[in-house]
Amino acid sequence: MKLLAFLFLFIGFSSNAQLVSGTLIEEGRKAITDIKFVQEGTANGYVVYELAVDREGNVTGLTLVESTIKSTPTKVSVRNYLKTVKFEKGTHYPQFHHVRVKVTLVVPK
Repeated sequence: MKLLAFLFLFIGFSSNAQLVSGTLIEEGRKAITDIKFVQEGTANGYVVYELAVDREGNVTGLTLVESTIKSTPTKVSVRNYLKTVKFEKGTHYPQFHHVRVKVTLVVPK
């Protein structure tokens, strides 16, 4: 079971593995902060948010797209975390890029 959890964490941290879709990925814009795609939670499951990123690389808006988690505080915790993520700056990018990010939550053993 520990091996399975380790593999799950390893897969979750591979580059862009949990940046699901969006114009940000299509144009090759990279995150400049490390994103924790697997986090500890009160239940096992996942949350998918759509992020809007401005030209400065800041996350300016988040929309919940999909979730298997019922806990509102857990969803808000993930939302607050994703709000701190930074991406590459650039005036050649559109005013707002969009990307869907999947964060997997696991209960610690």
